[in-house]
Amino acid sequence: MARGRHPEPPENYGLSEADADELMRAIYLRGDRIMGYFLLGHATVAVGLAFFYETWLVTGLVASCALALFFVNAKLLPASFTTRVAAGLALQTFVALHIYQMHGLA
Repeated sequence: MARGRHPEPPENYGLSEADADELMRAIYLRGDRIMGYFLLGHATVAVGLAFFYETWLVTGLVASCALALFFVNAKLLPASFTTRVAAGLALQTFVALHIYQMHGLA
């Protein structure tokens, strides 16, 4: 082995395909749970901004749709690629909502 080079990691680190899938499923479920808390935090911020800027109707509609998008996917398709895509879409929806609520200020 040349100096400064690390050996290549073994394929799946000696885990069977089923063990690797089970391990990754636990990681994906934890990520879904963390993203759910993060989106609920964004919803709290959105309600606070709605109180300040009086954008209640848009906040109620957009925030509820974004939360429903993620939580329905997390319930029906836990630890799936679709749920991770829905999390990204919901997060971007909240970013757009916050910018709208602050009248274009990022």
